[in-house]
Parts: sequence; structure tokens; C-alpha cells
Amino acid sequence: MARMRHRFNQKARQGKNKQVVVDDSEAKKVLVDTKALGGGSSSASKYDEANALVLPSKKRKTVVKDTGKGSGQKFLSRKQRKKLEKIVERREKKSNRAELLEELQKHQLSAEKYAKLTPLVQVQTEGLKKLFSEIERGDYEKRVLEHSSADTTAKPSLAKSSIKGSNKLKYRSWSGRFNQDTKSKEPSKDPMVLGLDEESSDEDEDSDVEMIEGNTDVVKEEPVEDSDSDANSGTEDNGISENDNQTAGEVTSDVDEQMNALEQKDGVNKPGVELVGEKVKVEKKPKQFVQVNRTPEIEAVRAKLPIIPEEQIIMESITENAVTVLAGETGSGKTTQVPQFLYEAGYALNDKIIGVTEPRRVAAISMSHRVAKELNLSTDIVSYQIRFEGNASSKTKIKFMTDGVLLKEIEKDFLLTKYSAICIDEAHERSLYTDILIGLLSRCVMVRKKRNDPLKLIIMSATMRVEDFQENSKLFKAPPTMIHVPTRQFPVQMHFNKVTPENYIVAAYKKAVQIHRKLPPGGILIFLTGQQEVRTVVSKLRKAFPRKDGGNYGTKSKSNENAFTKRKKKQSKGNQNIALRTFDLDKIKALPLKSGEESEEECGSENSEDELDDDFDSEWAVDNEAGGDPLHVLPLYSMLPSNEQQKVFEHPPEGCRLCVVATNVAETSLTIPSVRYVIDVGKVKTKEWDKLTGVQQFRVTWCSKASAEQRAGRAGRTGPGHCYRLFSSAVYDSEFEQYSAPEILLRPVDDMMLFMKSIGIDRVCNFPYPTHPGENQLVGAETTLINLGALEVSKVKGKHQKSFNSGDQSRITDLGKTMAHFPLSPRFSKMLALSFHHSVVEYAVALVAGLTIQEVFLDVSLDESCKGLKSSWAKLRRQWAGAGSQLLLGDNIVLLRAVGAFEYEGGTGEFCQKAGLRFKAMKEIRKLRKQLTGEINMMVSAEHELSLNPQMKPPTEDEATLLRQILLSGLPDRIAKKIDDSELKQDEDKKKYKYAYRCGELEDPVIMHPSSVLRGSLPEWVTYQDVFESNQKMYMRGITAIEPSWIPLFCKSMCNIGSPLSEPPPYYDSDKGIVKCSVNCTYGKQGWELPMHEIEFPFSLEKFKLFAQFLLQGDVFPKLAKWRSHLLSLPITMTKSWARLQPRTQTLLDALTSKRVCSKSDLLVVWKNDKNYLLKEYLEWFSGEHQIQISCCWPPV
Repeated sequence: MARMRHRFNQKARQGKNKQVVVDDSEAKKVLVDTKALGGGSSSASKYDEANALVLPSKKRKTVVKDTGKGSGQKFLSRKQRKKLEKIVERREKKSNRAELLEELQKHQLSAEKYAKLTPLVQVQTEGLKKLFSEIERGDYEKRVLEHSSADTTAKPSLAKSSIKGSNKLKYRSWSGRFNQDTKSKEPSKDPMVLGLDEESSDEDEDSDVEMIEGNTDVVKEEPVEDSDSDANSGTEDNGISENDNQTAGEVTSDVDEQMNALEQKDGVNKPGVELVGEKVKVEKKPKQFVQVNRTPEIEAVRAKLPIIPEEQIIMESITENAVTVLAGETGSGKTTQVPQFLYEAGYALNDKIIGVTEPRRVAAISMSHRVAKELNLSTDIVSYQIRFEGNASSKTKIKFMTDGVLLKEIEKDFLLTKYSAICIDEAHERSLYTDILIGLLSRCVMVRKKRNDPLKLIIMSATMRVEDFQENSKLFKAPPTMIHVPTRQFPVQMHFNKVTPENYIVAAYKKAVQIHRKLPPGGILIFLTGQQEVRTVVSKLRKAFPRKDGGNYGTKSKSNENAFTKRKKKQSKGNQNIALRTFDLDKIKALPLKSGEESEEECGSENSEDELDDDFDSEWAVDNEAGGDPLHVLPLYSMLPSNEQQKVFEHPPEGCRLCVVATNVAETSLTIPSVRYVIDVGKVKTKEWDKLTGVQQFRVTWCSKASAEQRAGRAGRTGPGHCYRLFSSAVYDSEFEQYSAPEILLRPVDDMMLFMKSIGIDRVCNFPYPTHPGENQLVGAETTLINLGALEVSKVKGKHQKSFNSGDQSRITDLGKTMAHFPLSPRFSKMLALSFHHSVVEYAVALVAGLTIQEVFLDVSLDESCKGLKSSWAKLRRQWAGAGSQLLLGDNIVLLRAVGAFEYEGGTGEFCQKAGLRFKAMKEIRKLRKQLTGEINMMVSAEHELSLNPQMKPPTEDEATLLRQILLSGLPDRIAKKIDDSELKQDEDKKKYKYAYRCGELEDPVIMHPSSVLRGSLPEWVTYQDVFESNQKMYMRGITAIEPSWIPLFCKSMCNIGSPLSEPPPYYDSDKGIVKCSVNCTYGKQGWELPMHEIEFPFSLEKFKLFAQFLLQGDVFPKLAKWRSHLLSLPITMTKSWARLQPRTQTLLDALTSKRVCSKSDLLVVWKNDKNYLLKEYLEWFSGEHQIQISCCWPPV
């Protein structure tokens, strides 16, 4: 019954305020003859509603009205308020859209003129060759006439605006945009011609109208009818019927009332919206547009880019959204055109800057020059800024820079207030700095939006793992808008090998020779893995195809020298099956044709590219007299000087084909002119880092499919091209990963963690990474920083707690804040920070700058057998090593002397060639020294400012010792110990372990590098910069000899310290005023024994007893020494086990422990506040005759 209680007679229980209205309209239509029932008025009164004469045929409609409810004012919910705000925004857009259409109609072409034009996308889709053939046959004009006649005879219909339908056009194919379906019943007009049909600006007005019912709080949106049904709906005025106008008017008044209620509730008007009377007045912001005067040549080139037709869609998305992801294929023009779109849209006005980040320096420099040329602006307005170099100024409007430059700006200004838009280019490379930037900017964008100063973030890439951005809710709370530019500028045909060659370098060389011999003109781009491979292939190609003008590329070579005229003797049959570790391209039987010979393929045969695949395995005839057409061969790699890198963008000499041999530095953001053929070996050299052992090694592995697509795209930048992949399609499908692994997973992240801690991000594990690093990486980085003293962790029950799994967090120390100021690795930053306490700052800056730059010396083994130039390099380096403490500084003294000699000799390239130094590296060291000197001068007072001294002298013996200690402090976990002969087994070869060391947690021995100057002395304890693996052996380099007694001092966190020793006994250090003791200690998990070490006595009760003993003996204060002979008990009584038997010992001990006084400095602090402290306890040790004299001279300071 309890359940039915609420259901029974429910309508009657609704109360007096409820009125039930029954619809009796159908029953009243039936007429009843009352006279037939008996006549008279009394008969009519016998029948009422309770005794009906007529029953309805259908169920009557019943409405319950609430008569007691008042018509109070309703408030909007947050959801309703947002929907109403969107209505206002849509109306504002429609009003702006009408103005735009009106302006475009003034400048439009007629339908007849436009029909004679050829759309750009039609040319890209069908191809120039097919189009020209149709023009020659006359078919093209016929097709145009048929298309125009079909348009004129078509029935009139409402045409969609190209602007209004831009979102739908985005998902169509290119051919579908311009070729309408001729079989459709109502063919529409050409969408590229605006205003030919009468169109209403309020066509979709119903879609913006939201009905708010009086009895409910739910906002419902009316369904929108199709345009075809609207066209046949009868009489209309400007596309809207009278009913629609009436409905719109009613809803508009409701919207006005709700907006007024919203403003009364909030008390703040929405920016840009003003309520006047009964209408919503939208404040129109002035449109900003910057006029650009481009040259006709630039306009013609830009018109061919696929991204140009998408400009409106891209800019609308950027304007409406805070974050936009732009995925455009290689060659679409993202890098050069998006900054121009933003500049023309006014994002560089009001003292704002458009920032564009590039992963490589070469791309930042070349793109800034290219954009400046296209915009017809000076380099003061379109500038670049890379490490140690840049031309950015106060006039800069578009700034190209590397990721690290923008990160340093975020340290000073987290919100980047001077930027209006940030474009992160080539985001698919996923470098460490790129990931950090995206994570920081995702939060910066949110804060800027709340402050009504929006920052637009555009993430651009050709091949990108979209899931890392679209599905990462921690990075972006709402998925960012995704725009895809679906086509490459020119088609690129792929050619796979039938068989994957074992020696890809020789295969690349052969393919380049074949292309040059057989294929039509066009530049060649070869992708290899490293600098040495590039230089080898460049040398061989230059010898095979020498230039006729005698150009020698800046190197000495004989004019008549030909690489293939020299032959070597054939090996014996027994050695033919032996797999060689090295290769010799001189043995390849491949020659260019003679200068007078021509083949059919050179005449431009269409199928000549495909024939290369069949000819690859054929034997080439040897021709000793072959000369061939000249080939302009240039290298391109990161270590190449900037002026040499820029040569690839210059036009080759007349009559020469350009051939660029490059590493993956040419993979992204570079457009090398006239490149038509790409040779991709499919390999890449990556630096792998072992997360457990810390060993780094370079491995040549298969690149990712995304990288392969990027490489292929280099051939389609300036025209149709071909990409020859020197691997089979089966290898491509099975061995190639879809995307390359992010750099954050492949390297230590200690510098990243220190940077985040310095800007206030304590919980590093909660940072919004695009790809989260492993927990082992974060724990390892935290451990490294703790060992360096940059971080400190609170102790709970004597154990360090991991900040990633508990509430306790590691905090940055004062030393860590100082280290974060330097743009260096944390290890090198600590070396600089410690050098302030000594007079070796000048040497530390030079040494750290040299250690930061890679590959300063040219590779050479310091062996006596070296002859010629290499032997002079080896002799000079042994001379720089010096003797004594300088020699113990090891490889670092050679580096330090090289930096000083370079500046002393004027910093010329001739000196670098003479000394075996890399000129580009030495220039970067000079720039880094200048930068570090400026950073130091900002942190010290004027009298301690540092200056670059070109006459820097070599360090003295004492200074060299200090530098060795500073190096040890920055490398606490990189210590190696010489393997002793006693550790070896009897049957093991001792010569094998002559240069072997035990290193860290590595089980295998590590060999001292052959180029080290310490191979002659072989010190027992050394530090090293890094360990790398080569030829299945591990080598360490950057070696410095150290003393084992230094390790507990500078690597305290890495040492295991034992208990205080009784022999030698503890003693009082009068210089420092503390109690010291001797302990046994070991290093690391290996437990390497170190010499006996002296430390401050650990904090315990025993320490207070010892301090009391030394106080009574007069060691702490010499004035008390004269009273020692008058003591009632010996001072050593304080440390005896039976000391409690004497009350005076316990009294003195309690007084010291109550104030926690166990050193001289502690006692002096207490005496400042209480001069009679310890007087009473001290007097108990003397007889009455001496107590008065002692009281007169207390405290004995």
C-alpha cells in the first residue's frame, strides 16, 4: 500500500492550485434534441457532465494548469548562457560575412571570363602534360564551352557561399570542389564565382535560434531544414518566411530577457556585447589587415602552393581556437606561408611579435631569409635568433628561432607577453625542448586567455602522431582543432629496390652515378647517416665527375686525377669470402659515359626512371678514359660551417648538375633548389643511451616511415620528382616503425628537471608532457641532481622518499638556482658555480665551453706511426699536455690549451688546420665563452666582473690541481679505477687489460681511449666525461686523473662512511672550531676502498662529551689552558663509561646538550645572550680558592 499511496487518485491530490482543463470540442459538435427526451427545460437539467449523453470517439486531451504559480524571473544556467553567447557570436559573424561578400562582388569576374580560366588544383590533379595535350587537340575549349552552356541552361537554385561552406569543402577532394556532378537534378553554379545568385545572409538563421520554454529550464535548438526545402517553401522575403520572422522575433525578445537577467546576476557585461533596450547590440571590432607588396615572381610561386587555397580555413581556425594543429604534407608551404598569414592578419601589430620555432639552426636561418624575401621586407622585421647568433632587434615582427631560445625567454617571461602567436614547426621530430615547449605553452595559452590577451599556438608538422595531442587530456583539456592540407605541391614517384643491399653507401654511390648518366636534368639529394660517410661519397663523386672549370671546392687536387683510373690487384680466391669491416669505393666498377656519348635515356624518355630499377644489378663496364658531364657535389651536415651550408641553396655552375650529399639535417624545413631525385638509404644514426648504465653509443638503424616520407618530399618541392629507396618494400613494411621515438625517451632528463624546478614546477611527474618519460628516467635525473647538490629531499625516518610516489617533493637548493642560470648541462653548471670560490673562473669558463661543444679535435690516434700532418697534430697535443699536475689534468688540459692557443693566434682557419682543430667548433666555443662571461658578470659585483682574455696563460700547478677537483665535483658518478693485475685470473692475458678500468655499475671493463694523453702514465683513479661503445668494446674519453682522498670531500653522496675510529683518536680542529674524527669509507655500490678520511664527528651524545673534554683541556679557548692543572678530575673523565659516577660530569654534559652546543661557534652564539652560561658547571671542577679568579674573567673569549 505504501507504493500505491502516491499513485492512487494522483490528479485529485495535486491540490487546489491545480486546474484540470478537458478538451470537449469534439463532443460539443454533436447536437442533442432535448425535446425528444421528454421536452421542457427540466429534462435538460437531468443530464450534465457526470451523466453524458455523447461519448467522444477519441481520447480527450487534458491539460493541468498551475494557477498558484507566479510568473517569476528565471535565471540562466551556465550551459544556457554559453549557448546564448554563441548565438550572438554567430550573428556577428554573419554580419561580417555579408560585408565581405559585398566587397568581393565588386571585384569578381564574370562567369564567361572565369569559365575560360584553369583552376590550379585541376592542373595539379590532371597534370600539365595532359592539359597541354588537350589544348593542342582542341578538346579543352570544347569542354569549357560545354561547361559554360550547362551553367547557363541550369535551373536557378540557391547557391552555397564558398565562405559559408568552407568547413564542408575541407573534407572534399580537390577534384570534387571544382567538378560538379552533371547527373544531379539541380546543378549549382560554380562556387568560385561569388554573387551570381541571390542569396540571403539569414539563410541559416533558424540554426542560431534557440527556444527557451517557459515551463522548463532546458534550452532546445530547433531543427534546420535543408536549403532545397527552403527554396520551395512558398513566398519568402530575403530567404525567410513570415512565420520564421515571427518566430525569430519572439525568440529574440526571450534572448534579450535572458541576457538582461544574466547581466543582472553577474553584474558584468560580456566584452564586445552591449544590451540596449530590447535588442542585442554587438560591438564590432575593427578588422586588422597589413598590406604586403610582393613581387610578381613571388606571387606566381605562392599561387602554386597547396596551402594557399586553405588560407581562410586556417585563419578562421586560428582566430576561433587557442590551439590549432596543422598537418600538411611536405612541400605544402606550412613553414613559409603560415607566418605570412599571421602577419597579414595583423598579429604583428600593437608591438606584438609572431614567433616561429625550428628544431635546427640551419632551418631557422634559411626560413627567415625566405619569408623576408617573399614579404619584401628587410631582415630587421623578419629576423632569426639562434644560439650565439641572430639579427633580431626592436623592430622585429616575425622571429624565427630554435626551441632553446624560446625556453630561455620563458624563464624570464612565463606568459610571453610580447608574442601574439607561436608556431612550433616540425613538431613530429619530438625533440626534448619541443615537448617541454608544448607542455608549457598549453598552460600559458589558458592563462593568457583568462587575462583577455590571447596567445595563439599553432603546431605544424608534415607527419605527426596526432594521438599524442588529440587524445592527451592532460596536455589539452579540449582536443585542439585539426587541419589537414591533403596534397603535396608536386607528385613524387617512389622506387623500391628489389633486394636490400648490404653496403648502402656503395649502393647510394652507384645509384647517383646511374641517375647522372641516364636521367634528364635535375638535382640529386643523397641521404646518409654520418659526416664520415658524407665526406667519403662526396670525395668519390667529385673524382668521378670533375668540373670542367677546374673548380676544386677549396681543396687541393690534381686536375687530371681520375678516381677510377687507379686499379688495385685482385685478392686471392681464399680471401674473397671474408667479410670486410671497411669498404673501398675505388673498387667499384662504375664509370660515367664519355663526354661525346649519349644514350636514349638522356633524351627525356618517360620510362627512363623505371629502367633504373632493372639496371641496378647489371655489371658496369670499366672505361679508363671516361670523363662524363661535370657534377657539382656539395656536402651538408650539422658540423659544417654556416657559409659552407649555404652553398647548397645557390645555383650550380652552368653546365653542372647539383648533387647534395647530406645527413638527416636536410630532412625537414629545407628547400634545396632544382632537386628532382632523392636517394634514400633508409638509415639513420641515433645516439642511444642505456638508462641503467648510462653508456651512450651511436647505432645505425632503420629510420621511421614518417622520416622516409619527409625525405621523399624533398624531391617534390620545385617540380615532379622521384625518390629511390635503397631497400625493398618488404623491409619497409616490416622493419620500419611508423614514427620515431621522442627524444625525451632516449636521453637523460636531468637538465629538463633542473629547468622545471627553477621556474617553480616542483611536481615534475605531473607536467603535461606530450609523451611522458619513464619513471626510471625521472628517478635517475633526480638522483643525479641530488648528487650534484642541486636538489635536496626531506628525510622521513632516515630514508629519502621518492617525490614521484609520495607527497614529499625534492626542492631546489641555492646551488641549484645558480646552476639553472647557465645554458649548460647541470654537471658543467656546477663546475662554473664552484669556480667562483677559487681564482680559476677564467679557466673554468674556457674548459666548460670546450667540453660543451662536441668534436673539437679532428680524429687522430696519438701513435708514433703517424706521419705527415697527423703526426704534427699528435706532437702538438703531447706538447700541450705538459707535465706534473698539468699532465694529470689529462685530456682537459689539451682542450684548455687549444682554446687559449686559438685566441692567441687570432682565431684563424689556418691555425685550426695546422693544429688539427675544427674551425666551426672553435668559433662556437668563442661565442659560448662570451655568453657565459656575460651571465657571470650579471651575477657578480662590478669589481669582480670577468672579461675575455685572448692572452690567457696556461694554468699553474696549483690552478691545475684546483681544476681537477672542480672536474671531480661535477662528475661524482663518473669515476673509474684501474684494474689491478691481482684481480685477473691466472690464465687471462694481462696485455688485454693494460688500459682497462672498472667503471660504475658496468660489469665489462672500459678501455682508455687511444687518443688520451694519459695512456702513458695510466693513473689508478680517473674521472671521465662519457663512455661509448664501438666495435663491441667500451671506451671512455675526456679523462682526468684524481686523488682518491678527494672523493669523500667532493662526492660525499656517493660514499659509504663508516663509524668513527678510536685510532687515531678524535681531536679538536682549532681552525674550524669543530671536533673531528677518522673514518673508513668506500665509494659507490662497488665498495671500492678509499684511504682513511677525516670528517666532523657525527652528531651524537659522544660528540658533546668530546667537546666538553676539549673545553676543559683549554683546546677550545686558550685562556682556560692555565687552569687545566687545577682541575679536580682529568678532562678525559668525560668520555669514560663510569663518568656518571661523578655529578660534575653529568652537570656539564646536561648544560651542553640543553643548548645543543658542540662547537666553538655554537658556544659563542649562546654567550652573546647569556654571559654566565656554563660558569656554574665549570666552577664545579675547581676548588673554592680558584673559583673567584675564574668568575672574574668569564667568558674566556
